[in-house]
Amino acid sequence: MTTMSFEAKRRRISAHDSDHFLGCDSAPPNPHTHRLWFIMVVMAVAVAAGVALIGGFVKGLADMGGAFTTLSSLLEPARWDQFFAGFGRVSALVLFAVLVVILLRRRGRKTARRNQPAARR
Repeated sequence: MTTMSFEAKRRRISAHDSDHFLGCDSAPPNPHTHRLWFIMVVMAVAVAAGVALIGGFVKGLADMGGAFTTLSSLLEPARWDQFFAGFGRVSALVLFAVLVVILLRRRGRKTARRNQPAARR
């Protein structure tokens, strides 16, 4: 890390010592604040992903449920397309969720195995 410092009147002055250099962007990094903002960004992305997944799931169910409103609509090809579009959306989201759960469980098992003492392996 580079700092701005210079000699002045037999005493070394650094930009980190006081508020003399308010316009300077030379403050040391703050890991706690960086981690806090990182966690907030991750939470915002997770909330957005959750809303998108729930919205897609509801849209798929609405397409599937609204495809066949009458008995005669079973013979219309456009209604079958609408049904299978909704079914495809719902099944893709369910398969994605199952895949994420499987990967998280596998990762947890590997971590648990790695943390066991060597004699118990």
